[in-house]
Parts: sequence; structure tokens; C-alpha cells
Amino acid sequence: MSRPSNSSLGAHQRLGATFIDEDSIGLDAEEELDEALVAELSQRTPGFNGWQQERWFTHCNDAGEFIGKAGHAELLALGAEAMTAVQDATGLEDGPQWHTFFSAMDKDHGPTSYLFRCRHCSALGAYQDNH
Repeated sequence: MSRPSNSSLGAHQRLGATFIDEDSIGLDAEEELDEALVAELSQRTPGFNGWQQERWFTHCNDAGEFIGKAGHAELLALGAEAMTAVQDATGLEDGPQWHTFFSAMDKDHGPTSYLFRCRHCSALGAYQDNH
């Protein structure tokens, strides 16, 4: 998560703008997130564009660092941990359905994965989206 810029801080103060929907912060309900963290993320952290509703990975009770979008080629380059994070997010077991889905992934044309890294333990988290 990058530091908020003065312009993003001003946009929220002047216009009530938010950059990330508060309800999309956290991929599971297990994290206990501080209200100040949710406010910093939603009101002062630039978001990213997804095909549908964006979601923000949290881990170790903190917001993860957004790494970026990834498709098949990018996940292969990032290695097994990134592929496992996406596979876990899909809920697909290793087999034909997962391999078909994984082969079809494309960072620009969907299905696309969105990767994050925990700022404390470096665990990778992901979710996938189709357009």
C-alpha cells in the first residue's frame, strides 16, 4: 500500500471521494481491521480497476500491498506461490478444470488475477475476476 498523496487526501476531504469500497476490503472475514486502516485504504489509497467489484487482500490484520494484475504468463514468471494463491482463491482442485482456467488467464482480457503481498509476513494473496 503506497502512501496517500496530498491530492487523494484533498479529494476525500473536499468531495467525499473514496477510492476503494470499504465493503471490498478483506477477502475473508477473519481479519480484525482497525477503523483507521479502513479509512486510510478507502479514502486515501489509490485503487485499481478490475472487471467487476475490486477486492483488497488483508493479512496479519493489515492491508496487503497490491502487486498488480496477472494472467497465465505473469503467474508462471512469479512462480508456484503466486499460482497457489490464485488457485486457492478459485476453490478449484488441481485437475482439468483448474488447468483449463489457468491456461485461459490473461492480465488484460480476463479471466484476470489480482495479486497482493502481506506487508508483515510476505504471504501472497489473490482473487480472480472475469469480464
